[in-house]
Amino acid sequence: MKKTLFLLSLIAIAFTATAQEEVQEKGQNDLKWRWFKTNGFWDNWEISVGIGPTWFVKYAEYLNESGDYSANPEFKNLTNLSLDVSVGKWVNPIVGARLVFQYARGTSYVGPYPDPVVGITAGQKVSFNYTFLHYDQMWNLTNWICGYKFDRTYNAVFTTGFGWAHNLSYHNNNEFAFFLGLQNRFRMSDRWNFNAELNMMLTKADFDVISTFTPAFGSDRFSTAFSLSVGLTYKFPISTWEGSPICPDLDPYNDRIASLENDLDNAMKALDEANKQIAKDQDAKDKCAKDLEDALAKLKECESRPAQVISSAINNTDVSFTIFFDKGDILTTDAQNTIDQVANIIKNNNPNTSYLIVGYADKSTGTYQGNMNISKKRAERVQAALVKKGIKKTQLKIDWKGDTEQPYSTESGILNRVVVITMIK
Repeated sequence: MKKTLFLLSLIAIAFTATAQEEVQEKGQNDLKWRWFKTNGFWDNWEISVGIGPTWFVKYAEYLNESGDYSANPEFKNLTNLSLDVSVGKWVNPIVGARLVFQYARGTSYVGPYPDPVVGITAGQKVSFNYTFLHYDQMWNLTNWICGYKFDRTYNAVFTTGFGWAHNLSYHNNNEFAFFLGLQNRFRMSDRWNFNAELNMMLTKADFDVISTFTPAFGSDRFSTAFSLSVGLTYKFPISTWEGSPICPDLDPYNDRIASLENDLDNAMKALDEANKQIAKDQDAKDKCAKDLEDALAKLKECESRPAQVISSAINNTDVSFTIFFDKGDILTTDAQNTIDQVANIIKNNNPNTSYLIVGYADKSTGTYQGNMNISKKRAERVQAALVKKGIKKTQLKIDWKGDTEQPYSTESGILNRVVVITMIK
């Protein structure tokens, strides 16, 4: 059993030491002490020795030397010495483990039944030697609460553990035991610490003397060994801890990047749609330019043959004349020539015949009211030009349509910038 416990303790220390490699692989993301780099397996080891008084206290009543029931001798008679040696390793500035061997002496009373095999009688005060091999988990409370500091003068280390207690004096009695302690560490140098440690071992009540006795109040009582140990700890290199950069929380940045990427995708889609619309607008613009070019060509063709139109219409009962404008109400040279021919025709016709002068505007440009005004000015301009040529004003009536009517098709555009003169029957 002792060999098994010793093997389990070694395995526990090895597991604690190698766990730091797993911590390093996991990135220390979930640990309070993740702000320190994890050292190697052979780093942060230490050896400690200590010596001091110990008191074995039994919590069960037995016959004492006077024949009365009593748990222990007087406290002053319980004091003995203990010696302990330990090997430990720190996984990080807060958590560590150690394997401890303790040799101590205890004092107790024999129960109400004598043991003739070892030659002791009932109620006899006896002393015995025992060993306690135990595995402890160490917690540096100072580093945990105040943060790690290499050259701190004082550190409080809380220890908890379990192991195997062996009575060397009587019947080789063996019992499972628990351990609890508080180690006060005082820094002497980079390698040496002075220790003052308060410890407690808890085990069964029948550990101390003989195995055949019966306690007065049942076998569920227990024994406790208290000890005060002072000694030294030597720390092997490397014994310090190097800080590591804290990895920031990248989730908000990743979310922001994802949002920006989504916005960029939407922007690219919008840009693609805009390029398509620009292409459509360019096609429409090219078509408008082509239509304008065709309209100008038609206008020039019409302006180059007004006399032929008029002369061919002279003999008609319904005579109409068309006068084209380039822009505004300014008469071009061709328009003036047409007016001269129209004036000659009117003079040669019946002087009582009246004529209606109607102005128009291009619907593809300008506003409704603006086109209405320009069509009126064009009609007035033609009327004034004919009066100036000797035509009676009473023969000339005017009207204007703006862009509400288009003498030519809407697509003709500039051809609708005209004044039409019609004979009134």
